[in-house]
Amino acid sequence: MQQLKLKGNFVVNVESDAQIVLWNYVQNLIAYTQITPIYYQDAIGGSEFLTYNAGKLYLANEIKFSLSGAPTSATRARIIFYNEANAASFVMENDVIYWDVTLVVATFFGNNVETKNIYFGRLNNVDYDFMVFNGYRITV
Repeated sequence: MQQLKLKGNFVVNVESDAQIVLWNYVQNLIAYTQITPIYYQDAIGGSEFLTYNAGKLYLANEIKFSLSGAPTSATRARIIFYNEANAASFVMENDVIYWDVTLVVATFFGNNVETKNIYFGRLNNVDYDFMVFNGYRITV
């Protein structure tokens, strides 16, 4: 692990070249006033990650989502990431969880998705229950 010095005398810990590239991109994308490390492991519902606020972004070194059971609807379990302009920019879904229209039941073969080195303004969650976020809140 190494430390990366950013504009405004902020210092963040980075573990890979991909994180360095992402931080360089984000610091050239926006003018920020504060960078706060966050580790969050809890329910997605009610978390700060679901609400768009033009004054904040999140940069995830690692982010994971889990589902405690089968999906509750015909939609696949999915997470939609929204960018700084509140536009959908990335979708993660577990295609081994699907709705069988013939039997009208959910077929369930797994429950976790994860990614690393991504920034977002908010999340839209369909059916996932819990998340782990290891990264930073960036106040703009």
